Amino acid sequence: MRNIKFRGKTRSGYWVYGNLLLLNKTYYIVPQHESCAKADSNNLSSFPGYEEYTLGIEVIPETIGQFVDIKDKNNTKVYKHDILKTDNGLQCVVKWYKGCFCCFPLKGSCRAVISLTDFINHFENRFEVIGNIHEFQEE
Repeated sequence: MRNIKFRGKTRSGYWVYGNLLLLNKTYYIVPQHESCAKADSNNLSSFPGYEEYTLGIEVIPETIGQFVDIKDKNNTKVYKHDILKTDNGLQCVVKWYKGCFCCFPLKGSCRAVISLTDFINHFENRFEVIGNIHEFQEE
């Protein structure tokens, strides 16, 4: 069975993981068990006002990304908007496009947009998550 989960960034800079909830034009992440203890390695209990969140934690809509149900060579979960880097230096960003997740090359990489399935089949365990489009700083 496919594992459907989301992540989003709060206005105070925390990443939270869980189910997505849209209520009155506001997006929330409702933490799942594994993320109740952490938000990007931060303890949610230290999250300002965490006790007050009974529905979920409000997140910035542009930062919401869905788990694409794969992991990289370091066992890191891959989400929409993540930047992947292959062992040969190719870098791409994961986006939703025409009904499937695809890899869009970053500048300096090859120009072809390929489906995430084709990317995985070609690179197998030779890629890793190096960041996401909301935090990535070019080297």
